[in-house]
Amino acid sequence: MLRRRLFLMAVLVAIPLASARAQEEAPVFLTTGVVVLVGHAPQVRVSFIEEGSNRTFELSGDLLPELKALGGIKLCLTALPPDQPSRQEPAATDRELPARVTLSVTAYRIVDVGGGIVPVTGVITRDPESRLILKPDDGREPLVIVARGALLRLILQSLGAKVWMVGAAGEDGLHPTRMQIIIKRAAPAAADTATQP
Repeated sequence: MLRRRLFLMAVLVAIPLASARAQEEAPVFLTTGVVVLVGHAPQVRVSFIEEGSNRTFELSGDLLPELKALGGIKLCLTALPPDQPSRQEPAATDRELPARVTLSVTAYRIVDVGGGIVPVTGVITRDPESRLILKPDDGREPLVIVARGALLRLILQSLGAKVWMVGAAGEDGLHPTRMQIIIKRAAPAAADTATQP
């Protein structure tokens, strides 16, 4: 009886440990290529053309709204391994359509926004001194944003948004020359009325 109880307890402890190890050791799929939007709103599909092989994948997952904003940009994707191809419904002819493989994207990194330029990706916010800050996604130190004119107005309207930004790094901070909003998020209420010092 005691032996049976010990065995049962060992099994109950082993199951969650095995499950946790399986999640930690889950294989990932890394690939580089370009995001392509297919179709017209509201029926837009987000596809990905792999660099080198030109294989096309459909993209899915929680990051899909962000990926949709990155059409035409070269990315490195981390995804769950591709699922098995699923055949589309046959067309009026009996000809088979190509299989569509779906990648469930878990992370991405922008590797080129044109001309070999790698941007900084992060969230626009303010620091305690009310300076505009770009908090990079990769964990680097926050960057002070130094902008003027139309770009400054766009940045102020984008507080809380996740963006990519390129520009020159100066002693006083990042002087952006281009930026694109990836996804809008709610900005802190106090930051909406402040202005760049």
